[in-house]
Amino acid sequence: MTLLLEKESLFWVKNKHEEPPVGQQPVDLETLRRLKRFSQLKNGDLEVVSRASKIVDVEKGSVLFLEGSGADGLMVVVRGYVKISKNLDSPRGLRVFGPGHSLGEPALVSNRIYPGSAVALTSSTILSLPLSVYEQLSLASPVFAENVTQAVAAGSRFMADAMVNFVEGDAEERVVRFIKSLLLEFGICEDQQTLKLPFYLSRQEVASFVNLRTETVSRIMSRWEADEKLVSTSSGFVAKANDWLQS
Repeated sequence: MTLLLEKESLFWVKNKHEEPPVGQQPVDLETLRRLKRFSQLKNGDLEVVSRASKIVDVEKGSVLFLEGSGADGLMVVVRGYVKISKNLDSPRGLRVFGPGHSLGEPALVSNRIYPGSAVALTSSTILSLPLSVYEQLSLASPVFAENVTQAVAAGSRFMADAMVNFVEGDAEERVVRFIKSLLLEFGICEDQQTLKLPFYLSRQEVASFVNLRTETVSRIMSRWEADEKLVSTSSGFVAKANDWLQS
């Protein structure tokens, strides 16, 4: 069970006759159609998702689920950014998810145990779909079933790629590769010269993604700050586009 459920989660109403808790909204069809995860579903399947799913707004720092807890439904990021991390001997960052991404979906089709913890990096909006409906759609809807297959396969590919960041190359190569991957996936063009990464990661968090000491990452990123290659702000990072996208 997710931590949010254990704390009287806004994700599911235990009794359909209860009023939804504050912060929870029904899911309209247009919202679902805008999400890649559901955009190709037939109208009948979309209506099933709309009736069964819930949307909740969470604050920055909110824990969506904990490593080792039971996976009891599909979660999809509607707005905002979420970090998945794993606590081995020391914390290890696994992945950042943004709008349209499902969270921890491979666990739903394997042992139903989350292999990592999910924490909101920004204020976020999360859609959740109960496991029973997820399984029903996986069997009844070929499009939904194909989406499940693609999501699980993409997760496996990403984890293989993440191991490259974690073990290959010297210190600066690892940090460059990691930051560049975030800019390519989530970067917002401010103008022709700059990209903005719309969430902040501390240097300790960056270090956890690339298997380096915080002091090493801090030294590298301080040099980038001085050269204005990558500048930290309270809400994220601002990067010189040419320095990152043409390298």
